[in-house]
Parts: sequence; C-alpha cells; structure tokens
Amino acid sequence: MTSRYRYYIVRALVSAAFGIVFALAGLPWWGALIVAVGAFVLFLWAPRSGRYLVQPEGGAAPLRHDERTAAIRNQAARNEFAGIMLALAAATLYFGLIAPGDLPVSIPSLTLALGAVIYFVSDHWLRRP
Repeated sequence: MTSRYRYYIVRALVSAAFGIVFALAGLPWWGALIVAVGAFVLFLWAPRSGRYLVQPEGGAAPLRHDERTAAIRNQAARNEFAGIMLALAAATLYFGLIAPGDLPVSIPSLTLALGAVIYFVSDHWLRRP
C-alpha cells in the first residue's frame, strides 16, 4: 500500500470519527454526515492546496510546512493584525469622537470576521503563481 492511500484511509477514518463525535453530541445524523464529508473534502484538498509540502516518505502524515509556506503564513497574519488594528482604531474614533456613545457588541465580532477575511484573502494572494 502506498503512502498516498495510507493518507486517504487515515483521513477517512478521522473524518468518520468527527461525524460520530458530532452525532453523539446531539447533532442530527444528516448534520454529522455533512461534518464528516466536509472534513474529508478538506483533507482531500490539503495536499493540492499549495499550503503544504507533500513528503510521501511521511507515511500517514506526509504534509509538512516549508520556509516559503511559513513566510506566507506569517505575512498573512501580519496583514490580518494590521487590518484588525485599523478597524478597531476606526471604531474607536467613530464612537469616541464623531458619534459619541457605547460601542455596539456587533462591532468587535465584525472586526474579527474582517480579520479572518483579510487573512484568507492575503494568504491566497501571496500564494498565487
């Protein structure tokens, strides 16, 4: 059995375990199935995503990070941090000087969502060929 098939078999078992855990936690069977299939799809996508260096001699765990991947991940994280800080500064200025009042609870949540979007867009942009 090649290491590639070992990788897929192990990931199928892990995906099934995710589904079982979610089903035991009270999710309907179809929700647990969606979780398991979604996890397996992500495991299928990972070796082809360009985010990892595939080393077949790694057996069931062939995915590794190289220096380029680490540099891209670090740059995307810096971009995310800068975006979050700018968004929080804008919210502070707006609710502190322009329209004084309490900060709505949704603003920090939206700021974190903006940070996630900035991270993934930046990561994708930096990985383009």
